Amino acid sequence: MRLKDGYKKLKKLENKTFGMLDLDCELLNKGRAGQLLETKIGLRSGNHHLDFEDGELKSHKCELKNTKIVPKETIALTIISSNNIDDYLESSFSKSLLGSKISNLLLVPVIKVKEKKGLIPFEWFIKNVTLFKSKKFQKELEEDYDFIISKIKTSKKIKTTSGPNDYLQIRSKDSRGKKTKKYHEVYSKHLDIKLSDKNYAFYLKKSFIKKLINR
Repeated sequence: MRLKDGYKKLKKLENKTFGMLDLDCELLNKGRAGQLLETKIGLRSGNHHLDFEDGELKSHKCELKNTKIVPKETIALTIISSNNIDDYLESSFSKSLLGSKISNLLLVPVIKVKEKKGLIPFEWFIKNVTLFKSKKFQKELEEDYDFIISKIKTSKKIKTTSGPNDYLQIRSKDSRGKKTKKYHEVYSKHLDIKLSDKNYAFYLKKSFIKKLINR
C-alpha cells in the first residue's frame, strides 16, 4: 500500500473512537494502538523495512489542550546498534538508514482519553493525521544529525543528545535479554571501541512533533 492511500483511509477514521471502530481495546500495550490501526486500513503486518511501499506509519500518544494536540512522548525512528553504528558514523544524513526511514512518514496522533482510575482505550481516537516529508526540513534535520554523530565521534561514547534545532534526539532504547539478563552493547569496529552498554535510538522531539501535527 502506498503512503497516500493509507493517509486517505486514516483521515476517514479521525474523531471516531476505538470503540466505534470495533478495535480490540483490551490489554493495549505500547505500540498496540498503531498495530490495530494498521490492520483496520488493511496494511500488512510483519517485520518489514517500511510499513508502506514508500514510507512509515508512526502512531504516538497525545492529548488535547485548548484544541491543540500535545504529544506526550517522542517518536522512536531507528535503533542504533553494533550492526549499524559504523554506517551512521560514516554516512551523511541523506544516505543513512535514518534518512531513508523518515523520508516519508505518516504521523498518527492517538488521543488517549483517561480518567482518575486510568486510561479508557475504547474512547481513544485519532486526530490530525499528518503526512511528513523530510525534504521540507532537510537542512535542520541534517544539522541535528551531524551534531549528534560528531558528539559520538569526539566523546567516543553514546549518550542522550539532542540536535541544535531540537528536531532529533538520541537516547537509550534497550531491554535485557530473557536468558542473558543483559543489555546489548554498541561496539564500533571502525573506532575499535565500545561506545555504549545499551542500544540507543533516534527520536523525533516532542516540540517538533507538536509543530507538525498542529499546522
